[in-house]
Amino acid sequence: MSPEKDTAIFLRWPQWFANRGNTKLSLMKWGFECDDGWFKIIWDLFERLEPLVAESAAEGPFEVIQIKQKMGGLRVHLSRENEAIEDAIRMACETSVITCERCGEPGVLDCENGWYQTLCTSCRAQIQNQAVP
Repeated sequence: MSPEKDTAIFLRWPQWFANRGNTKLSLMKWGFECDDGWFKIIWDLFERLEPLVAESAAEGPFEVIQIKQKMGGLRVHLSRENEAIEDAIRMACETSVITCERCGEPGVLDCENGWYQTLCTSCRAQIQNQAVP
């Protein structure tokens, strides 16, 4: 994700990224490991998580460990989860596989040359055109 979008999320939820510089505790030092098209999915997920995290504060500290693209879908790793948090994550991950990772428009999960990505028709064509020598 672009540094500007990373920063917007880090500034909005700073307490969830307290250890982002410590690679023994968090992999967020490298930011969000996906393209900008999923920014809204992640933002909406974090808004859904806010009250859930607050309600479960007694369960211990909450931190985002890693967010990345894997096998064409969003993956979210947190320091702690409960059923409600898992449900919110599941919804975000399901949305990611029908949303273009590059632009945020409706997309299709596909595998090309062993690389899984969820892309819209336009972004997939752009990538294919770039690959042509």
